[in-house]
Amino acid sequence: MYKIVVASHGKFSESCLETIKFFYKETENISTISLDNEGIEKFERSVKELFNEIKDSNVLIFVDLLHGTPFNVCSENIGLIKGETEMVSGVNVPMLLEAALNSESMSVSESVENIKNTQYINILSEELEKISTNEDDE
Repeated sequence: MYKIVVASHGKFSESCLETIKFFYKETENISTISLDNEGIEKFERSVKELFNEIKDSNVLIFVDLLHGTPFNVCSENIGLIKGETEMVSGVNVPMLLEAALNSESMSVSESVENIKNTQYINILSEELEKISTNEDDE
């Protein structure tokens, strides 16, 4: 079992969690942290406080942007967590839902591998081409 942290610029992390709740009600193991207009220092305090609260847990951290402030601050403080820990950038709703659904049955590393191997972006023209190709095969 692992906990999930979603860190982002603005209210993106909270919005992702609210969307997840439409599909999956058991979200008590998901925490969000947002960098808002109150600044980086407040965000850094929030990260340290949360990481200290969950320091004995296995944790999968999602951030919105690689090398953005949430990524950088979480990276600097990831050592506070003593359990298995990994950070994934570019969080989106399908990815977060997958992680939430697997949080009871997979380890952090298994979940990350599963996320890497699952297609989380779909391009309409490619999807239409697949449909067209499948119809041509029949």
